[in-house]
Amino acid sequence: MSITDSVAYFLFISALIATPGPANMVLVAYGARRGFGTAWPVLIGLESGFVLLMGLGGIGLLELLGAFPALQTALWFFSVGYVLYLSWRIYTAPTANLSAGGEPDKGKIGFFASFIIHPLNPKAWLMVISSYAQFYDPARGLSNVLAIVGISLCAALIWNSMWLFIGSFFFSQISDPKLRKRINAVLALLTVSIVIYLVAGELLLD
Repeated sequence: MSITDSVAYFLFISALIATPGPANMVLVAYGARRGFGTAWPVLIGLESGFVLLMGLGGIGLLELLGAFPALQTALWFFSVGYVLYLSWRIYTAPTANLSAGGEPDKGKIGFFASFIIHPLNPKAWLMVISSYAQFYDPARGLSNVLAIVGISLCAALIWNSMWLFIGSFFFSQISDPKLRKRINAVLALLTVSIVIYLVAGELLLD
């Protein structure tokens, strides 16, 4: 991939990653709950799942799903169900700030739970489809796939870290439990709304 194409793709994927979505809302909520320094395992798990999805998308996964529409439909429904579960986790998350010392942690997300967020995230799937539809060159083969994956990871680390920072250093300063609960509700509602919008758009396009 040329420098011009690399810059163009970085701007393209950044515009998609930087916008609100299930992964970013989880980072905001988790950062507000635990702080930036202790939330990095969630970020690592999130990016690992993203790299896996982007890589598989470039070596045949998209073609496989295209050949089996029923599998694609089942994946969409399962993804929506998982995002609704994440939204519920966000909404019901305790309001105490652990980084400042609070109640025992009951909302910890492990590596695996964060790892599967992107593979089960409708927005992530649309990012993969759009990326390869517009920037994949079959003549370049695997090198093009590696470039797409590498640039996507760089963009994801930048923008996902920004959302984690917002949660850790902005929302974590709010001490009022009622206000923090309202913020959790807004984040959960925003997550559900984005997924409904994406899925509805995909169904209309079909």
